[in-house]
Amino acid sequence: MASVAIIGAGPGGMSAALALHRAGVRVSLSEGRSTTGAAGSGLSLSAPPMLVLRRLGVDVEGLGAPARLAFCRHDGRPRAAFPALPDIERDVGSAFFGMLRPDLYERMAAALPAGILRTGRRCVGLEQDGERVRARFSDGGQVTADVLVGADGIGSTVRRVLHGPGRIDYHGFVCWQGYCELEGPNREVGRICHDRDTQASWTPILHRGRPYWQWWVLEPWPKGVPFSGDATRHLSRRLTAWTDPLPALVAATRPDRILRREVVDRPRLRTWSAGRVTLLGDAAHATSPYAAYGAGMAIEDGYHLAAQLTGRDLSDPVQVRAGLAAYERQRAARTARTAAFARRLGRAFHSPNRPWQHLRDLLLDHTTIPERLLVAGYTRTLREEVRLVTGPGRGDPP
Repeated sequence: MASVAIIGAGPGGMSAALALHRAGVRVSLSEGRSTTGAAGSGLSLSAPPMLVLRRLGVDVEGLGAPARLAFCRHDGRPRAAFPALPDIERDVGSAFFGMLRPDLYERMAAALPAGILRTGRRCVGLEQDGERVRARFSDGGQVTADVLVGADGIGSTVRRVLHGPGRIDYHGFVCWQGYCELEGPNREVGRICHDRDTQASWTPILHRGRPYWQWWVLEPWPKGVPFSGDATRHLSRRLTAWTDPLPALVAATRPDRILRREVVDRPRLRTWSAGRVTLLGDAAHATSPYAAYGAGMAIEDGYHLAAQLTGRDLSDPVQVRAGLAAYERQRAARTARTAAFARRLGRAFHSPNRPWQHLRDLLLDHTTIPERLLVAGYTRTLREEVRLVTGPGRGDPP
């Protein structure tokens, strides 16, 4: 039986494991941490990765809260609304879902067959020849397979072995995230707001079946300068003039539910694969949160990788190369566009250049550019990804 070893049990690694198992491949999934859980931050999934989860047998009932998204100015003045997509919303329930990352991990882990996942196994190296590939772990163990997949995040060991250490690029701002319970705000809508140099957003979510809210604040921050002080007080001061309910959401959030991280990504790789090894998710295409699609792309990567390997003789290096090449042709350019779009948005909204800020805001407030970008970019991308998941194709996972 063909075998695939997956390093990293995030959304992409678990997606690949589920899809390959359903296709009849023997799978081992190794995670360096002692659990597959995640920090309690929110995330967003659009319709295509939700469709993938459903196809892979993940219980998505009540996983996320749907919402209508729109852009507005920090004071609430509307700029652009995400267009309605009745065809997608009819089949999936919404074009967008907000959820907590731990809830997603928990649902995906629950769908994994017994014996596939092993935690506390940190990959420390790998070797391959024309016949097999072997991963070595910090506990002294190892696994040998026909194909190895690096799904081990932005600091991927597998990526480093294949392509060298590379660099991680800091974007000049940090992302605060939190979640809370709060009665009153309209749970049918979410908003993405900007002032001259800061973005803040909020959307409804469900957490273990209960209504919650998640929020983000992205602010400029010098590289390497740590934060000290009271996070709630700091954010409340920054958001004094911002529209409701954002200040109230921050004030209602327990301090232990507020996380802060630097916004980083990596340069684009020329290729993800080498021999019998490939990458997916952040290991292949780390993306800043401005695209709100990092977890979604990883889930789609795992599904489409399995589709391209299904039905091939994985003992044959020629067929392995063909499958991995087909996977990259399908995914590399698409994910690179998303990462580049996120990078451009971050630069545009956090530029310290005052004349540029003034011009940008004039265009956003007084032209149809935001609507046209959403229709041309968001709508097209969403429909393309849905078609790839639902349409007929070689080796689609059953």
